Formats: sequence, structure tokens, C-alpha cells
Amino acid sequence: TDSIIEDNVFTANLIGIALRDNSNNNLVQRNTITASLDDGVLIESTSTSNSLLQNSIYANAGLAIDLGPDGVTANDALDADTGANNLQNFPVLTNALAAGSTFTVSGSLNTEANKTYRIEFFASTAADGSGYGEGERYLGYTTVLTDGSGDATFHASLLASVTAGEFISATATEDLGGGSYSGTSEFALSIAA
Repeated sequence: TDSIIEDNVFTANLIGIALRDNSNNNLVQRNTITASLDDGVLIESTSTSNSLLQNSIYANAGLAIDLGPDGVTANDALDADTGANNLQNFPVLTNALAAGSTFTVSGSLNTEANKTYRIEFFASTAADGSGYGEGERYLGYTTVLTDGSGDATFHASLLASVTAGEFISATATEDLGGGSYSGTSEFALSIAA
């Protein structure tokens, strides 16, 4: 609880990083997590407010990020459910376009109403077997504010080189302001650039 895990390489572990029950308010950032025999990052059901930012998570046998040890967690309207990281909804990507040193991506997020979220984008040479993720290379982020119905759309232009055919995914993390964050989602369903 209240720990920072940053700038490490986790490779060929059973699980890359496991935030066990009642592990709250942890920041996991700028790590490389690969070749795990199960999930890259597992956040168990009673662990909340854990932020995963700017990590490289790929080529793990399980999900890159798993909120509860149960595979992909479906989004729900207004994100009213509870569990690991309050089962934060992931973004839905609709378009990704690579053009030289600029990359644009569009999509939406439905989650809690009237809150600010950081949407992080990632490119990978291969998508996860589930289709959700991975996050091999961090590309950048945009910030969105949800409306009274919990909806936000985004069209982000990033200074990042992406090769046509790479797979693009994203995560959503509540932005509390002042450099504080709370509760990262699983990875979005990947789309090809």
C-alpha cells in the first residue's frame, strides 16, 4: 500500500507484478513487464486506486493488465461496479492513423460522470490473444472530462512514430489533479494502425 514501483524490468516471472488483496494507492510506472507465465499485472479484487502509467507490458501468457484473476472484464454503464481498481472501464478505440512522425487516435470512454481521466496509448507488434492490449511501447496520452452521462470522446494527435499494421491499445486512469491518479483499467480492445 502507498508504494511506488518504477523503472524496473520484470521478465519470466509467474506474474510480472501482483497487487494482492488490500494493496491500495500504489503507483506502477515506467516498468518493462514481459514473458510472464501468467498476467503481466494482476490487481486482486479488494485492491483499489492503483495507477499504472507509461509501462511497457507485452508478451505475457495472460492479460497485460488483469483486474481480478478472471480474464477480460467487460465495461459496464457508468462504471458502477466494484472490485479490483473498482473495475475501471477501458476506452473504446475507433480509429488509429499513422502519418510520419504524427499519430492520431480516436475513441470514447464511458465511466463515472463528471470526472477527469488520463487515456494512455500504446503500440505493439502483436495483439494479445484475447484481442485486448498489449502495451509494448508507450506513445503518449490525452486527458478527457466525462459528461453527466459518464461519456467522453477523444481525438488525440501524438508526436509518435507508428508503423502501419502495429496494434494500438489504451488504458484509462482517473486523474485526481496535481499529478495524482487513481485506478487504471485493463487494456482496450486493440485496433490496427
